[in-house]
Amino acid sequence: MITPSIMLEWGLAVLVQSTLVFAIAFAADRLLARAWPRLRMTIWLLALVRLVLPPDLASPWSVAALVPTTSIGVVASSTAVPAWPLVIWGLGAVTVGAAALLRERRLRASVLDGATPAPAWLLDEVRRAATQLGLRVSPLVRITSADVTAAVVGTLRPVIVVSRGAVDHMDRDELRHVILHEVAHVRRRDPLQRMLVSALVAVWWFQPLAWLAARKLAAVRELCCDATVADTLREATGDYRRTLLAAARRLAGQSTSTAALGLLRGDEVIARLRHLERPSWRRPVARRASSALLGVVMAVFVLPAAARVVAPDLRAAHEVMERAAAGE
Repeated sequence: MITPSIMLEWGLAVLVQSTLVFAIAFAADRLLARAWPRLRMTIWLLALVRLVLPPDLASPWSVAALVPTTSIGVVASSTAVPAWPLVIWGLGAVTVGAAALLRERRLRASVLDGATPAPAWLLDEVRRAATQLGLRVSPLVRITSADVTAAVVGTLRPVIVVSRGAVDHMDRDELRHVILHEVAHVRRRDPLQRMLVSALVAVWWFQPLAWLAARKLAAVRELCCDATVADTLREATGDYRRTLLAAARRLAGQSTSTAALGLLRGDEVIARLRHLERPSWRRPVARRASSALLGVVMAVFVLPAAARVVAPDLRAAHEVMERAAAGE
């Protein structure tokens, strides 16, 4: 039987272990601030994965072995634990999750209410971008009156929205760059990733570093999307960079809610422009290999706990939860 004691010990173990992993992730992200965005994406995705891994996952090579046992282990207690901590956790998770859903719904309504079908020439641009990026099905497109140049809304059936101002005032090349960026989000399944991360943060709402990691991941997501566009444009990436700068200037004085759709905030725009200065489309094999190697290093040395600090009571709790899941 899964008792409040078991669940509390389980949750506290993951909380302590994930804190160490997030601290390492922040340090690594700072060191790799100018590196390929794919590397930083690997760091943050795996750091958040620590929240769903069992706390008794151990490795003799874990960096957790360098930390004193008393700061990693969870003190087991035979005393019965009341249910109220779990009630507080559940209420917090529901509240945070509901707030995220409401915020997403309001943003979607703000850009889709009154939206109109896209003209044929814009649909052709979207189809062209989808073909360039290897999408089999072209995303839906709508014209909106909201104060956002372009954005992707929705998760399972993402819709690209483009503002009427962008359609009326941007030249065709600039608009093509904007469309390519938004289609890249769809191609990379960024809306689904954003939803899963929001759900994870809602469950672990009491882990403050999870909130910061989600924000870091959102910023790196934009860098990876820019890199995807650069892989397509190659030598013409400089034109895309100028389009991004112009879009940031147009959104400079707008509300946080609409500007956040494109993550066009000051420091993040500067980081994106700096990354686009370099020919990031070169050495694709090296990029993929380095990301894979980094993933292996984190899986072996960072994500697991140290074998010597996994308490016997925690292993016993894991066995109880496995038997309960199997219906025994």
